[in-house]
Amino acid sequence: TMEVAGQYMRIYKEDVTDVMKKNLFPLFAQNMSKTENTEHEVIDSLCFFIDCCEFLSLDFFNEIYEEVITKFIEIYSTHKNNEDRDVVQSLSFGLGVIASRLTNAQYAPYIPQVHGLLEEVISVEEPMSEENNFATENALSSLLKLVYFQKDGQVITDAIVSKYITMLPLKEDLDEALAVNKLLIEQVEKKNQNILGTHGQEVEAALNRIAEFHHNDPELKTLDEDLVT
Repeated sequence: TMEVAGQYMRIYKEDVTDVMKKNLFPLFAQNMSKTENTEHEVIDSLCFFIDCCEFLSLDFFNEIYEEVITKFIEIYSTHKNNEDRDVVQSLSFGLGVIASRLTNAQYAPYIPQVHGLLEEVISVEEPMSEENNFATENALSSLLKLVYFQKDGQVITDAIVSKYITMLPLKEDLDEALAVNKLLIEQVEKKNQNILGTHGQEVEAALNRIAEFHHNDPELKTLDEDLVT
């Protein structure tokens, strides 16, 4: 059900908002409220909620984002020490999706807790081990979205911007690497002042590292073909 719903949302976006809101959102919300869920059930629900936040109408997003953020933080607290990091990977990614769509005023109450959670994900012992690397890179992807869209000068400071930009490129989760690289280039083209200005040289160096990683192994497809020169 989740896979089919996700495909519909990706294809039809806000046009299927009412269907998802009336028929499937309550089902997945009820599933998440159960006291006992398998990890697979948790991940299915996380992915459904992430797709709702990313693809459905802004009005519906504004109805649900507070509940979703709160639930994701709660799930993290109960799964953060799991040996399998798939739940942490999924919710880390989802928190970045939400950050990309909220206004600064909407997101402000959540920045300290969300930033702290994502920092904890990338700061585990051996963050790039085989067990941790996908969770780490998805959390870094979301931290970069905080930089691009939610820089507040208090939690997301210039020092934080420098830290995350210098951690690029992603090298393990290749699908996410492609998305991260594309988004960075888009933000440069839009002259996003959260990353330019005092961070111009750091961004240029990151783009050079991304290009080098791609050219060393183009088969990994970490850059869109139309962006490769």
